[in-house]
Amino acid sequence: MLSNKEQYGYLTYALNSDDTDYESIAHLWALSVKLTHKHCPSLAVVVKDKQKCRSSLHKVFDHVIELQPRDVVNNMQYECDILKLSPYKETVKFESDMLCTSDIMIWQKYFRLRDLCFTGHVCNFKQEIVDDTKYRKYLKTNLLPNVYQGLYYVRTTRQTDKFMKTANSVFANWNNEIKNLRMFDRFEPSTDFAFSIALDKLAMNNCVSNDMFPSFIHVKEGITKEADWDLITWSLIQNKYLVVGGTRLSLPLHYFDKSFCTEKLIGQYEEAIGI
Repeated sequence: MLSNKEQYGYLTYALNSDDTDYESIAHLWALSVKLTHKHCPSLAVVVKDKQKCRSSLHKVFDHVIELQPRDVVNNMQYECDILKLSPYKETVKFESDMLCTSDIMIWQKYFRLRDLCFTGHVCNFKQEIVDDTKYRKYLKTNLLPNVYQGLYYVRTTRQTDKFMKTANSVFANWNNEIKNLRMFDRFEPSTDFAFSIALDKLAMNNCVSNDMFPSFIHVKEGITKEADWDLITWSLIQNKYLVVGGTRLSLPLHYFDKSFCTEKLIGQYEEAIGI
């Protein structure tokens, strides 16, 4: 029921796997939001088991939500359940392996111009929009929208509910959905692909932003000049400002390499916000 939901908040997923501790990664993300936002929005995280999850999540998140298991092709398909899982009428979803580097609450006014708003391009460390053709040939060849689901806004409406159900159907019927698409035979089901196909099916391509924001820095070879964090010069200046290669970042950082998140870095952020 919408009447039981809060108005606006940020949400991430932290579904631990055998080789990745997404709960610790989500903890670091939440700390980065608290550090950079003057008026921190409500924060929510989706976990597999709220009783057995990392205990610190209950301290840094306003809502720890337990996943409702169902038959899925992979964990990415649970993204289609966001309207059911989110405690907010308006949700800004982040990948957990991100850091907020500045207060982006100003984006709220832009988000609210639409019921659904996806990132349509990514940036390098200089915060310049980059050519992502190398990784996006499959979308561009099929004239599909260039969706990055790492950061997007969704308001609960009949239209967005229909969209999420359509995306879920794309996941569930992946082989049939892609058989007429060029180059898709080599890709496993993913959220970016499924969301792009669903948007095209519903003629909702205008939900992908081509403006400067929303966007984020995507640390991936070919997008950023360097993607190995052992070779990247970075620091947290004045216990608040993330500087990479001499540039103070303002866009969210998708650091991608999960080993970037360490207990030492978590401790540094905790110290910075005084917890």
